[in-house]
Amino acid sequence: MATPPPAPSAATVQKGFSALSLDTPIPAAPEVAALPIEEKLAKLAAITGAPLSQEDESQLRALFAEKPHPIAYDGFEPSGRVTLASGLLRALNAQRLLAAGCHVRLLVADTHALLNNKFGGDLKKLQSISTYMVEVWKALGLDAEKVPNLEIMLASTETARHAGAYWSQVLDAAGRFTVERVQQCAPIMGRSTEDSTHNTNRILYPLMQCADGFLLQADIYQMGADQEAGNELVRDYIAQKELPKKPVFLTHPLLLGLKQEQFKMSTTDAESAIYMDDTAAEVKTKIKKAYCVPGEVNGNPILNYMKYLVFPSHIEGVTLERSEKNGGNLIFATYEELETAFAGEKVHPADLKPCLTKYINALLEPVRQHFAGGPLKTMFSSVKKLKVSPTPDSDKLANLTLPGFPESVKEWKASELSLDERYAVARSVGEECIQENELCALVEKKDHPVCYDGFEPSGRMHIAQGVLRTVNVNKLTSAGSVFRFWVADWFAILNNKMGGDLDKIRLVGQYMVEIWKSVGMDMTNVEFLWASKEIIAHSASYWLRVMDIARRTTIARTLKCCTIMGRKEKEGMQAAQILYPLMQCADIFNLKADICQLGIDQRKINMLARDYCDQAKIRFKPVILSHHMLMGLKEGQEKMSKSDPESAIFMEDAAEDVSRKIEKAFCPEGVVEANPILDYLKHIICPRFAEQGVTVKLTDGQSKTFAAYQELEDAFVVGQVNCTDLKVALTNYLNEILEPVREHFSKGDAKELLAKQSPNGISGIETSPAVDETKQEETVDNVICSSDDEVDEGDNDIENQDEQDEKVAAKCVANGEATGKKNGLRLLDVASVSVEGSQGHANEDRLLVTSNEHFHLFAVMDGHGGSWAGDFLVDKLFGALDAVYEDGFDHTKLTNAMEELDRSFCAQAMRKTDFSGACLLAVILYVDPTTDTPQKLVLNIGDCRAIIREAPEPAQGDKKTADKTPSSTANKHTAGGVTFALSEDHCAANCKERMRALRSGAYIHNNRIAGVLEPFRTIGDIDVKGPDMKNWVIATPEIHQSELLVSRSMLVIATDGVWSVLNNNRTMALVVKELGTDGRRPSAESAAHVIITEARELGSCDDISVIVVSV
Repeated sequence: MATPPPAPSAATVQKGFSALSLDTPIPAAPEVAALPIEEKLAKLAAITGAPLSQEDESQLRALFAEKPHPIAYDGFEPSGRVTLASGLLRALNAQRLLAAGCHVRLLVADTHALLNNKFGGDLKKLQSISTYMVEVWKALGLDAEKVPNLEIMLASTETARHAGAYWSQVLDAAGRFTVERVQQCAPIMGRSTEDSTHNTNRILYPLMQCADGFLLQADIYQMGADQEAGNELVRDYIAQKELPKKPVFLTHPLLLGLKQEQFKMSTTDAESAIYMDDTAAEVKTKIKKAYCVPGEVNGNPILNYMKYLVFPSHIEGVTLERSEKNGGNLIFATYEELETAFAGEKVHPADLKPCLTKYINALLEPVRQHFAGGPLKTMFSSVKKLKVSPTPDSDKLANLTLPGFPESVKEWKASELSLDERYAVARSVGEECIQENELCALVEKKDHPVCYDGFEPSGRMHIAQGVLRTVNVNKLTSAGSVFRFWVADWFAILNNKMGGDLDKIRLVGQYMVEIWKSVGMDMTNVEFLWASKEIIAHSASYWLRVMDIARRTTIARTLKCCTIMGRKEKEGMQAAQILYPLMQCADIFNLKADICQLGIDQRKINMLARDYCDQAKIRFKPVILSHHMLMGLKEGQEKMSKSDPESAIFMEDAAEDVSRKIEKAFCPEGVVEANPILDYLKHIICPRFAEQGVTVKLTDGQSKTFAAYQELEDAFVVGQVNCTDLKVALTNYLNEILEPVREHFSKGDAKELLAKQSPNGISGIETSPAVDETKQEETVDNVICSSDDEVDEGDNDIENQDEQDEKVAAKCVANGEATGKKNGLRLLDVASVSVEGSQGHANEDRLLVTSNEHFHLFAVMDGHGGSWAGDFLVDKLFGALDAVYEDGFDHTKLTNAMEELDRSFCAQAMRKTDFSGACLLAVILYVDPTTDTPQKLVLNIGDCRAIIREAPEPAQGDKKTADKTPSSTANKHTAGGVTFALSEDHCAANCKERMRALRSGAYIHNNRIAGVLEPFRTIGDIDVKGPDMKNWVIATPEIHQSELLVSRSMLVIATDGVWSVLNNNRTMALVVKELGTDGRRPSAESAAHVIITEARELGSCDDISVIVVSV
């Protein structure tokens, strides 16, 4: 198989084509300069086949008064053999424009044809056809080397030669239109807006066509009626930018196909089109078979060709030859005369068809002669053999050979590590590695693998970008890697950073580079490449790569990547946000990256690159090493962000700023999960100070140096280190790291650079307004006060909660007795309380407390997106469990029952278009009839949780006198015992669950499935359970069963409104303390209210549902 040609050089203009010059004045054409304006307008009106509108005429008069030689532009794909429409009609209209004094620029859009998958996007074929088209026009008198004011240009060449101007225009247009708006332009590509699958080329193509006219500086757009959607996009673009110059759009009618109801001559049906290289006999045969009903004018291709080709080429009139028997020859001075005669059936198709054949063959004869011998005959023969698929995209996509950016001649520093050590160090950078075997093979094969990370200059740099990235870069370069930083200034424009101001964006980029130098990044094996500079310098190959990715990738697939921009997938998304993933994917290949070393939030774009390798048959896929995302300092902030300055440590923060922020940071005692202080110690401090260890003050007043992070974490969990001392240690180490940065920016050019980019500097650059903490605190205080009032006023009467306040709801469903010994188990006390959150919607949580002769059931449902899923479970859950009870519970049958509930609900949700979902935590208490042993069975789907406190077994002597009252039971629980969880949360923090989701192909962004859903298992949520998201979110329950210690067990079952702010031990401690309170009767109900009150005080705004059970 022949190797595809390389991408054209930016400086190469192929033979036969013109070179566009944007600065050279257009030469005069004196022979037409003095032509009266009325004659000029008449020639232009002839193009449209109808009188000019009053608006067009007025605009043209003004245009010719200002510019004697306005630029007229026509663009078209080299999509196969040249038809009468592409040859004769185009030449005729170009001659009319030239005759009117216009400077004509014809753009042969080979790149557009590639993007549109013509000939499978085979660039070699497309450029061969382009050259052939130029020769056809030469034969028709349109020779750009001889005709003044005529230029014929090749798109791939000119968009590379003028890359900065052209692609900036494309990106600017992309930022002004939504995806839906651009998709409306599908007809300009020969596509339908109703097609089921839309590839991303449908977004890029119209934007490129919009930019074409601006690159060619067109005053007049002269295109076919099938391009009207593209013209309308240009009009909208001009209106949005409020440009003073508005071009005139002259739309010429389309030549009909030869068959009935073919409203456009097409290269996809050889029998319906007449080609410029058809022999006389072929022309005669095709016209003889053509659709032509006697007396019928509309939709008649024979009359159509007479009107738009023959009569305009024979101003002296047309002679229709026929025998004397049939009335002899007829001479028609105008087409209108011929049409009238045919409509009156005075001219028969049998006479009209030979007439058309004669004139068309005469018009084609110069072309035939032009290709009669020599190299042109060979060209003619090869093009005629090319076959065009009759349906779009049915040709096999051709693979392009595209070079990456040139390799640097710099000698890179070799690693001193062993092979195993190089692999281990590289692997340690990634929280996730795809694939580890590929990384191992890469390290063995290459001494200097190329690592790539890109960043948008988007404001001040926080430590996640500054320190953590430095740690990772130094690790990789120590293992021998070359690290290429892609300073994505053009991408920042796409993402509208700094208001899209490129100068500000570049200033911030320079500031970021200076920070890395000052913070200790080893620059030996590091390169910084500016996207705008590199893309323009290697424009041809870069944008062809973008186009190749676009034509192989669906819009739906690309939209899933849009969260790499820190934005959610949604309707109304700008077209620029579709181009962003395509360009980022292209970066990987143009930088010749072996390893994509970006954050875990960029996983989806990296997977797109690997998928593209499969489609384009690229043998070696990039390895993905996704690094950890540092948390924000405030509770629940999974990713450090510049949008809240108090939640992030910035690289130039003063020491007192660091101290203040760390002191206020979220750090619950003994809690590891979602703890930013531990997060920074683990990922920044311990790796940075690995050799000397990290020293922290212990609670006993002594100091200890920890050699490994895990030792420090363990000490914190068991209480040997408290959060205050942990914060002090972190503050000291961070300030030690940041001090060189402060020193660097305190003098010279660096000081000036910092002043320019800072929020208060002369450039006025800001990422977002600061958070108004006062308002936030007031809001939280109001919520807490309201919650306290609601709980206190409850008067221990759950049934009256709804009447007292709409924000507190309590539901207790009792199909059987909630207490008593109906099924062999006595429940000493039970309470269930559900409270509406402050998130602006009705309570979506649901509770279920019920029993029968076999078992007790306690269940909480944490609803989201509506309450229908929770209501469904309240209605169906108990029956589903009772149906599978057979002297106990078979876990397989339980699993099947829950999955069937999910299928049933999802089927109903599809019919109602309901996107609600619910997590489910059910605790079943029963006595095993076989062993007569009390059992607790926990069934968990999602991130609700059940915990239990088991009191120690009383001494032998106490057993005989043990009091069974609730009060005495409470005393047992306060006297001692152990608390532990009965379930594991199904969310990103659960490593096992995360791996399950990733193995299913799930996209996890910000620890959420598809960037939106936090729990990884739910009932419902049909929007993340589609066919392309199979098993991302499942309804398979995790089931745990064990013996129930009667009279010694206290259970708390709650939705994540509790667990997001309270850990297990603290929650149970509240219950134990409440049950041990003197002066009031302890109860499960009062304990439930205490849990809710504490959660509210700690800032939980979610709906909260709690069940407390004493057995």
